Amino acid sequence: MPSEPRGQRPNLLVLFPDQFRAQAQGHRGQDPVHTPNIDRLAAEGTDCVRAYSNSPICSPARAMWQTGRYPFSNGVISNCHSGHARYGIYLKESERCLSDVLSDVGYEVGYIGKWHLDAPTEPFVSAPEAWDGHVWDAFTPPGPKRHGHAFWYSYGGFNDHLRPHYWRDDREDRVEFQGWSARHETDVAIDFLRNPGGTQRDAARPFALTLSWNPPHPPHDQVPEEYLEHYRHCTPRELLRNPNVEGAASPAEIARACASVQGYFGAITGIDDQVGRLLACLREEGLEENTLVVFASDHGEMMGSHGRMQKGSFHEESTGIPFLVRQPGRIPAGRRCEVLLGMPDVMPTLLGLLGLGAEIPASVEGQDLSPALLGEPHGGPEALLYLNAMPALNSIVDWVHAGAIDSLEFNSARLRALDAEPEQAAHLVALMAGHPTGSRAVRSTTHTYVISRTPGQPEVRQLHCRATDPAELGNSLETEPEAAAHHHELLLALLEKTGDPWAHSPLESPVSFRKSRNPTAAPPTRRRSAASPSR
Repeated sequence: MPSEPRGQRPNLLVLFPDQFRAQAQGHRGQDPVHTPNIDRLAAEGTDCVRAYSNSPICSPARAMWQTGRYPFSNGVISNCHSGHARYGIYLKESERCLSDVLSDVGYEVGYIGKWHLDAPTEPFVSAPEAWDGHVWDAFTPPGPKRHGHAFWYSYGGFNDHLRPHYWRDDREDRVEFQGWSARHETDVAIDFLRNPGGTQRDAARPFALTLSWNPPHPPHDQVPEEYLEHYRHCTPRELLRNPNVEGAASPAEIARACASVQGYFGAITGIDDQVGRLLACLREEGLEENTLVVFASDHGEMMGSHGRMQKGSFHEESTGIPFLVRQPGRIPAGRRCEVLLGMPDVMPTLLGLLGLGAEIPASVEGQDLSPALLGEPHGGPEALLYLNAMPALNSIVDWVHAGAIDSLEFNSARLRALDAEPEQAAHLVALMAGHPTGSRAVRSTTHTYVISRTPGQPEVRQLHCRATDPAELGNSLETEPEAAAHHHELLLALLEKTGDPWAHSPLESPVSFRKSRNPTAAPPTRRRSAASPSR
């Protein structure tokens, strides 16, 4: 049986399915899913039960994971596609990523699957999508854009799970495959781990491999039948157990959820099967003891909760993600870690777990929470920031430093706004008037406090107490004034820390807000934010 050289640093294996919500783990006892391998991983390692995606759409979450920096610092404030390239929404070569650090200290670094951090530019590798007119897929060439990944079998953003394609080193040499993408990518990962004849990596060096599966991201009708069988005996309503699905205000979205939930849960079980294959491979190859395994996701899936599908919102179904870590003998087994962990915390935390805390870049804005995952006392952050930002803000983010907005003429702002995509113009004008739009929220261990702004509509504020309202169906802004005031201050501090344009706009206190408005005038949990992308 092969094994890794003695005395080397731990290997790292990151298992990263897309749109996998925290509730969809059998050991959590929430969604009725079949996930025996993920459950075993949790039993053998530590489950970080308060892990959240700060900006729960694909590219911003992935950029935070890679850089340890918030969206207004790394520039990836929305999804990467051809329509957003003009706003600089892509991972810059100048960013120092987790993979850069690992490569520089001697790791063999590999990436398999969905990347979605590059800007599609002409000549495009695919035609525009019919649903939005943008190109989402991209070839990332070898060199600085790959950020230290020497092994590359990847694509940008492409959602055909049964006919996937991949690039290695040559744009013209695209690998086409017929079959379920997650199974095929796992085959490639197993080959990397087994490393026959030393053809995949240098066995004398530690490896860091990320396997980024696209399922259970939509489409939900492209799942092998063997995984759907677990759910054929259940009606959609038996699978959609969350109390915030019943009575939700959007019948069309509930209908979509009913049509999709078997496929979503089937893909969850399919991913679980791939996890089992990889864990078995580590054991067979003698790699188990010296490999840190991380199972996580970029964001969750609403699946009918609050009358919504997909992600992008502040709700638990959208922001809550799995975060399991296992390394026998180092990571406590069968433990629940209660520390709050956000996407910018992942990069420094993983470096800490690998014994590379001294290599954390000075630019990192997240915290190294590795002591908490190792079972040591660690308070962690008091709260996490949520943001849903408009893409056009990137083009003028340098203007929003203190005092910059005051020096701009409103008419000039309107002219600049005309250069934006039409749907962005109103948001740009609002920003130039000192009233940026979108949504911001702060999540503590007890509450979520939300402010939502849409051009031409009243500002909406919400406060949700997890102890009394875990389904986030009410609004305790009036009944918990002290909690509202405290979380308002937490939000202001995080906006300032992260360089968010909202930090330079007037945000009246919850007391003043309640006096000037009726906070229940608009249904607080049924609104669909204008900035909720569908990819």
